[in-house]
Amino acid sequence: MTYLWIGAIVVTPAIIFGLIVLKSKVEYPEKSLFYCFLNSCMIPLRLLRLGPFRHGKVSLDKAMKYAMRKTKLTDFGDMTFAESYSFITNTPSHQALKLTNLGHIMFRLELNMSMCRRLRFQQFLKDCPEVLNIRVPTPVFVMGLPRTGTTFLHRLLSLDPQVRAPLLWELLSPVPGHTGAPNATVFADDRLKRNKFVRKLIQDRESMGDRAMEHIHEIGADLPEECLMVLSDEIPTHLSFLYSDYVHHDVFFSKIDFERVKNAYLYYKKVLQLLSYQVGEAE
Repeated sequence: MTYLWIGAIVVTPAIIFGLIVLKSKVEYPEKSLFYCFLNSCMIPLRLLRLGPFRHGKVSLDKAMKYAMRKTKLTDFGDMTFAESYSFITNTPSHQALKLTNLGHIMFRLELNMSMCRRLRFQQFLKDCPEVLNIRVPTPVFVMGLPRTGTTFLHRLLSLDPQVRAPLLWELLSPVPGHTGAPNATVFADDRLKRNKFVRKLIQDRESMGDRAMEHIHEIGADLPEECLMVLSDEIPTHLSFLYSDYVHHDVFFSKIDFERVKNAYLYYKKVLQLLSYQVGEAE
């Protein structure tokens, strides 16, 4: 009888945990079973607000404070981006958003990265204002609704050797650790370092079994990527299109008006100028 009780004590929690994992798999069929396993393992941590969950709900304010501590910088530039984030995070669809445990961690990581990137970008422009003298030839805009082939067309156009299509790693980590006049050797080493950093981010995510995006959008550090990631430094595009099940466009643009979108693309232009500056392109 004693052995039966011991067996029940050991087996019952295992069965319950297995059911939790299966429930997670049913709720998120696009996720791998390993992802669902890890996600379920983090339930106690989230309930007790331990480890990666100790800071509670993800917010822009917390991300900004983290970025200032991380970079030792304080100038975010024009603060209208904070208003734009507030508009979207206060929508009913975002308020009702239920992130998985791993999704919570990824959300925090990406928002923290965005704010760190913004601080470093502002500082680099102060140190090297000549970046803004770099000429950006008339860009080609690929526009369309989600799932209509825009990524396919974008990557097809990027195959043209006369076209400069920013790569994912460049957009996620565009700011060099080196300032001053363009130096081919120094910038090349720095670019390699940032490339490895983004590669590791992607590998870490994949190691957790999270490859859900790949069935709709191929991800790769060295693949051409769209402007979504950089625009998120100005307007919450990644919140709306990655974490809110594609917030209805009417809702998004009722909150984010033309001027805010225009400012986001002017910001993106500066990022393109910075990327050109690093490879020694003249005015």
